[in-house]
Amino acid sequence: MLSEKDKEFISRSMKIETKSIFDKFNEPEVSDHKEELEMAISVFLKAIYDQNESGAVHDMFSCEDSPAESLINRYAYDLSDKFSKQAVKEVLDSLRHAFCSFAFGGLHQLYTRQENEAWYPKIVLDEELKPNDIDTL
Repeated sequence: MLSEKDKEFISRSMKIETKSIFDKFNEPEVSDHKEELEMAISVFLKAIYDQNESGAVHDMFSCEDSPAESLINRYAYDLSDKFSKQAVKEVLDSLRHAFCSFAFGGLHQLYTRQENEAWYPKIVLDEELKPNDIDTL
C-alpha cells in the first residue's frame, strides 16, 4: 500500500489523479497484481526522491538516463518478466513511462510526453506549466 507521503507526491507534484491508478488496479484483469504494482510505484518514487535529494542535475540533452530513470527501467523490466498477463505488463509499462518522464524532466516532461494509446495515469493540471510553449503543444 502506498504511503500518504507517496500519494501526496503523486497528486501534488506529479499532478496525477491517484483515483485513476487505483481504479485501474481494481480492474479484474489487473487486480491479482495490485500489490506488486503498488510496490513498483513505491520503488519508482524512492528513486525520484533519492535523485532529488542527491542534488544531481541531469543534462536534458544527454542520451543517458538519469539515475532515477535507470533504476525505474531496470525494476520495471525485471518485474514485467514475472507477469503472464499482457494487461498487467501494459499497466506497468505505462507507470514506468510516466515516472521516468517525471524523473527526466519534471511535470512538463510528464505532461507533454504522456502516451495515450493505452491506459495512462490521468494528469490534471491545476497550474501553468513552465516553460509555457502552449503554441507548440
